[in-house]
Amino acid sequence: MIIFKQRFARLLLFCTMTGFSLFSMAQTVEIKGKVKKDNKPAGEVTIEISGPGINTQTLTSKENGGFSFILDLQKSYTIKFSKSGVVSKMIEFNTKLPPDQADIIYLYPFNLDLFDDLGVVSNTDAIPKPVARIAFDPTYENFMDDQNYTRKIKSEQELVRKAAEEIQRQREKVRLDSLNKIWNDSLIKAKSRETQSMSDKAEQDRLRIEKEKARQDSVEKANTAAQAAAKEKSRLDAEAKLKEKQRLEAELAAGIALIARQKAIEDSTQKAQAESKAIADAKALAEKVRLDTESKLKEKQKLEAELAAGLALKARQKAIDDSTQKALADAKALEDKKAKEEKDRLVAESKLKEKQKLEAELAAGLTLKARQKAIDDSTQKALAESKAITDAKALAEKVRLDAEIKLKEKQKLDAELASTLVAKERQKAISDSTQKALADAKLKNSLEDQARLKKRQDSLSIVKENELKKSKEAEENRKQALITEKARQDSLMNANESKRQKEEAERQQKLAYEKNKQDSLVNAQRLQKEKAEQERNARALAEIETKKQILAKSNATEGKAAPIPKTAPIPKIIDSDYRDGITEETLTEATRVIYRTVVKKEGSTFNYQKIVYGWGGIFYFKNENSITEISFNQEISNAKGK
Repeated sequence: MIIFKQRFARLLLFCTMTGFSLFSMAQTVEIKGKVKKDNKPAGEVTIEISGPGINTQTLTSKENGGFSFILDLQKSYTIKFSKSGVVSKMIEFNTKLPPDQADIIYLYPFNLDLFDDLGVVSNTDAIPKPVARIAFDPTYENFMDDQNYTRKIKSEQELVRKAAEEIQRQREKVRLDSLNKIWNDSLIKAKSRETQSMSDKAEQDRLRIEKEKARQDSVEKANTAAQAAAKEKSRLDAEAKLKEKQRLEAELAAGIALIARQKAIEDSTQKAQAESKAIADAKALAEKVRLDTESKLKEKQKLEAELAAGLALKARQKAIDDSTQKALADAKALEDKKAKEEKDRLVAESKLKEKQKLEAELAAGLTLKARQKAIDDSTQKALAESKAITDAKALAEKVRLDAEIKLKEKQKLDAELASTLVAKERQKAISDSTQKALADAKLKNSLEDQARLKKRQDSLSIVKENELKKSKEAEENRKQALITEKARQDSLMNANESKRQKEEAERQQKLAYEKNKQDSLVNAQRLQKEKAEQERNARALAEIETKKQILAKSNATEGKAAPIPKTAPIPKIIDSDYRDGITEETLTEATRVIYRTVVKKEGSTFNYQKIVYGWGGIFYFKNENSITEISFNQEISNAKGK
């Protein structure tokens, strides 16, 4: 949209006061104005001035959108305004005018509005056309634009712009619908995978129960057969006794091997489920990150909180797995001790679990504190950014209002100055006529003429006093208008500040609600995990009791206590025996096989050992400390860079 103005008084005053000749500044017209976009000044806009037989000029608008240049008279110009990302606009300016009008200085101010190029706008027929045609109008004796042409082009371009905006809205709607569909499909797939996983787990539990029942039935049948064999022991010879003993030992070994295999199957199943869950979580996280590249700070904080909770949960799970492995090893090593030693062991295990629980709670507390600190930091940062944006907006609004006030004051001063000039000219004309009248009166030497002249002078004095009075009243009105405008600005700023405070309070309330929601979700997940851990520990203790009963029954068949397999001490290493890097070796002993991996890097040495016993037990160690199979494999894989 182009706004046309006329402002000539200031140039005339300038020429009069400086003594410049109007003819010396003729043959040109000065163009001044501002370029705006979305009602804001548009800087760095390229202005290209061209025409037949004219060297093309190029200039750039200032940061406040202002521009100024000179056009020669009696020529035709095309003025093009362009900038990356916006629709270019052209103006046709014809400076041809009658010769008798060439002795006047012309100033033509106008403003130009630009809008975004939505892709298809620049390709339409209406856009390349000039938005205005300006030429000299003999009626008004000034340069004027063709209003009918301007309205027509404006309506055509407005229709094109609205059509482009509608196309852009449709495209955005299609894009959002596509993203929503992808997101919903991913949720459905994730839910389907979760349902399938639960179904598979239920099936595995059923198979495990059936296997356990079959194993118990087999053990009971073996015990029954052993008792029958014991009743007939007196009738059997030494060879039959030896065979029976070998058979019982084989069944015992088979039972222990079956338990070990069952444990290995369960560990493998749990590992596969954990890896499957980790892969699914990683895929879901990657998909969510790809879809939410323009997500807000709240989503980012949520992901960071979930990641922190996941790390804390993993650390706590590792501590529980380590304590469970150690408890199983201690149970196998101490089953042949007396009741007092069993009681002492249980007390020691209870203290150890209490210590681990306290450490886990301490770790969870530290994690929660770190997460709270991150939330507080991000909240403070968001508040600071919001305050900076609000202050910048208020400052920009204040600068705009000050500029408008200064512009109004300047225009008023210009008008007053022009009025004063006219008054002076009129006063000078009156004075000249008065002096001429006095000379005529003196020549005629007429008293009557002198009296009339005196009356005329009195009248002129009254007129002058009235003009001075009106000037003072105008100055008072101007001051009052400035005071009123300042009061309006203060009221507007107070209203904006109240609105900002209200929005900030609502935002803080929303943040508190989101935080409470996240805390509730984390607590629910923590309770669910703790319940699963308790069930897992209960199953581990039940398996230990079952093994003890099997061994007790097997020993009863022999009539004496059979030795329970014991684990040998964990072998140590000497750092100086190994070179830097990764060393793998296998040690075969009488009752076990040791698979050792020594990682020596940057002055630190880590000894990973997998010990497989002949009776079926498999244990994993890091520097003589028991760890889980998952941690064992993961750390070795990380060390090898896989």
